[in-house]
Amino acid sequence: MEGKIEAKQEVICKYLARRFGADSASVQEKVPQLTDMDVLDRVLEQLFAANTLEEARNIIWEELSQSSY
Repeated sequence: MEGKIEAKQEVICKYLARRFGADSASVQEKVPQLTDMDVLDRVLEQLFAANTLEEARNIIWEELSQSSY
């Protein structure tokens, strides 16, 4: 399962990098703190609808604040 979690984290980081460029580095640094598969799936779904880096940042920070990380 750990390999699947790491793969999902990598997909999220690649998406952020492709969509928002180098400016997304600080957001990408937070992604490894998301270690629940359901949370990662939810974050990825929401990121597809994010139009700005600020929206993407808020999606990830919201999940981090709701989780027991």
